Amino acid sequence: MPGGKHAIVFGASGLAGWGVVDQLLRGYPSKGTFTRVTALINRPFSISESGWTVDRDGPEIQLVQNVNLLTGSAEEFGDGLKERVQGLETATHMFYFAYKQVDDPLVEVKTNCDMFDRALSVVERYSPELEFVVFPGGTRGYGIYQPGGTWSPPLKESMGRLPPPAGDEVYYFKFEDTLAERSKGKKWTWCEVIPDAIIGMAPNGSTYSLTAHWALYLATYALLEGKGATIPFPGSEGGWNAMYNDASAEVIAKFSIWASFNREKTSGHKFNVADRAEPSTMSEIWPALAEFFGLKGVGPAGSEKVVPSEYVEKHRDVLETAGINVEQVWGKEQLDAAESYQLGDTLRSIYLNPKSELHIEGIHSDLVDTKQLQVLAKSGGEGNAVFESTIALLQGLFPTNPRNSITLANGTTIVAPLNGHQYIPVETVHPKNDRLLEPWTNCPAFRQHVAEFYASDEFKTKEKEAEHFLDSIKDFVFGRPTTLENAWNIYDHMNTQLTYNQTFAYRLPPHIVEMMRSLADFHENGVFSDRKPSGIGNIAGRSLMHLVLTSLDRMGFSEDPLKFALIETGYQPFISFFHEIEAVKEDPELGAIPNFSSAIAIELHQTNPPDIRTLLRLKFRNGTQDTFKTIHAYGHRNTIPLTEFIYRAKTSVITNNNEWAQACGARDANVASANAIEGLAAWPGSYIIIFGMLLAVLFRWMKAPARSFSTGQSSSKR
Repeated sequence: MPGGKHAIVFGASGLAGWGVVDQLLRGYPSKGTFTRVTALINRPFSISESGWTVDRDGPEIQLVQNVNLLTGSAEEFGDGLKERVQGLETATHMFYFAYKQVDDPLVEVKTNCDMFDRALSVVERYSPELEFVVFPGGTRGYGIYQPGGTWSPPLKESMGRLPPPAGDEVYYFKFEDTLAERSKGKKWTWCEVIPDAIIGMAPNGSTYSLTAHWALYLATYALLEGKGATIPFPGSEGGWNAMYNDASAEVIAKFSIWASFNREKTSGHKFNVADRAEPSTMSEIWPALAEFFGLKGVGPAGSEKVVPSEYVEKHRDVLETAGINVEQVWGKEQLDAAESYQLGDTLRSIYLNPKSELHIEGIHSDLVDTKQLQVLAKSGGEGNAVFESTIALLQGLFPTNPRNSITLANGTTIVAPLNGHQYIPVETVHPKNDRLLEPWTNCPAFRQHVAEFYASDEFKTKEKEAEHFLDSIKDFVFGRPTTLENAWNIYDHMNTQLTYNQTFAYRLPPHIVEMMRSLADFHENGVFSDRKPSGIGNIAGRSLMHLVLTSLDRMGFSEDPLKFALIETGYQPFISFFHEIEAVKEDPELGAIPNFSSAIAIELHQTNPPDIRTLLRLKFRNGTQDTFKTIHAYGHRNTIPLTEFIYRAKTSVITNNNEWAQACGARDANVASANAIEGLAAWPGSYIIIFGMLLAVLFRWMKAPARSFSTGQSSSKR
């Protein structure tokens, strides 16, 4: 077998992609066949954290992090990858194992097709030695998720495609068509591998891991019931006896590599891949899993309902005593970090990319200049969650760069750790020292505002309307009070479980979380708003506005080098800020809880001579699935003169702890600040920051280059 091959693996952090890299580094199919392996990942980790077996005598490994297949234009992505992948022109084998899950099936198809097209295009363009492309399909193409199924097993590759409309929701059918068309007349070809249930490892976790849920349940059961206890399978008789095929990442990888060297047998074909010919059942697997935890696994418990998520939630205190972090097991922290990183990468593509029309003039985009960047992160009720999300965002905003190095006097060049990680100062803001990012806590006047809201006719009417619904959801909230006052907490619990707990997700009727979100939005909008901009209900926005105006003053009216300011906080200031600038009048949907990793961007633009003015535009992105849309401040349909924005905003601003104490009716700023943490104990639980959401909602503003805008004319409408 000829040597000197170069494999490029997209999606190397996933189960199957990780396995391909691991087998290549282990020397499969034979030592010397591959001399270079390029592993592309989006969520960052280091070689030492990867778990790969790296042999000094084996292939050279090149780990390229922060590769987001959805960022920027296709041309920008291609040019960027060419710069970052050494020896891309020598790549001979492409293993594409990247995937993005999207709730809407048709959007998922388009998203994954766009990603695949970008990856294939850049390899075709820059890798003239390309020989083979491998990608994974799946059993969705056999219709296993259709009621009653589509074909009878055994499921064979010759069965053809799933017919529409179900077939329209299978993105790898599109991959097949793309590869068949683009490989015509070329020296490269392709094949598809089809696993069922994949068993493998992901260095930075997987939020879709059924194994993690089972392990948590079994570990909890063993702690409470003791070793040797009998544990029933938490499912039905049908699930107990249903047949499926395990495919280990190792076997998928070995077959994929083998197929790439046997084109006369594999070209243009697809292949089912499994560890063995005989299918598995849970009646075989469950006892073995239980035995690992010292338990005896048996079949379903008949009419007795067993719900692992309820069992774990009920005994969460036992796990915490044992040092087990439930959110960490479910991958919650990894998902939050991934979303924050993705947001940072998006901001980089918009504001730091020299080819972007909104590129910030004069900013150092490759190696950070800390004089040009200011970062504030709230450090209050959520603990370290907001700070950790800030770090993840900054990794996407300023990714690792080997040029982040220093040359010593003896000529030795030292590259920063992790192949050039960029260290950016983050200033944390704790309410004990500064009230600006959490001003509603320990504030008597705000407490009175909330009490008045609860006593209002509006609240009582909504409470009456929701009474029957709230009474009907008790089975899903595990003892939490089902009251309108507690709506935010119930929604937080449901949304978290729905995202990370597969058992709960399968059990919860879809309309319940939607209705609960509506009630939570009503509650939080009422609590964190006021009829008057200077009202105490808007205190979260009023104090945040001081930080906004301070940065705008530095950017717009001085020679200050600051070009990019970032504030990471919770969602409460978002609601108040939208009311403060009267944006909710134009768009009532803004009076609601933002999604995870939402962002407001405040851009400064200058008009051209002779009438040189600085204009301000506000944009809002409601979570990672949204795009930035213009929002309207103080009735302006597009931009607003910076001077007018400052004039109208400063009338209600809270600038320091003394002003906070006066607005809140606290004894004095120093006493209130010193007693802030102790004072939280007297707060009703529903008004402290939401615990456990790890919501890293962001506020940021940028200074853009000189551009021409016509005052009073709108170029976009929301």
